[in-house]
Amino acid sequence: MLGIVARQFGHPRGVLGGIIGRGMVRSNGEFSRWTVGELRRHATGVPARIVELGPGPGVGLEELLRAFPDAKVWGVDPSREMLAQSRRRNSAAADGGRLTLFEGGVAALSELAPIDIVAANHVLYFWLEPEAELKQIRGSLRPGGLLAIGYQLRQNMPAIAQKQFP
Repeated sequence: MLGIVARQFGHPRGVLGGIIGRGMVRSNGEFSRWTVGELRRHATGVPARIVELGPGPGVGLEELLRAFPDAKVWGVDPSREMLAQSRRRNSAAADGGRLTLFEGGVAALSELAPIDIVAANHVLYFWLEPEAELKQIRGSLRPGGLLAIGYQLRQNMPAIAQKQFP
């Protein structure tokens, strides 16, 4: 059972995935907001193209839209359930065309290049080949573009996650 729950964090789906997503708001929301604050502090110029990989329930997207009001923002996630939650949270931006959500992963970035900022919180654990994923991201960033990868150190994870995540 623990393995089933742990796998849901990498690709939430169904009823359990919906519950996991709502839990992510509580457990990861502040971290997502903090990451966006750091991006805002370090961004040069006025970013026009921003992508969040694995936006989950959309808290980071919400903050990116607020912090960078002139930017076009994309959320790319392998989970339809998380995209649905992101859309509900950010419906005005999605309806207005400022936010685009689609199913996919790092490989999708090449279609969006050049990108000014890529944010990727709590997704590193699920990349099968992190070096290859990072090369793809780098190839999609404009020169001087910014990448923020947020993750939790194993010793700070809940016990279940310490056992299940690589």
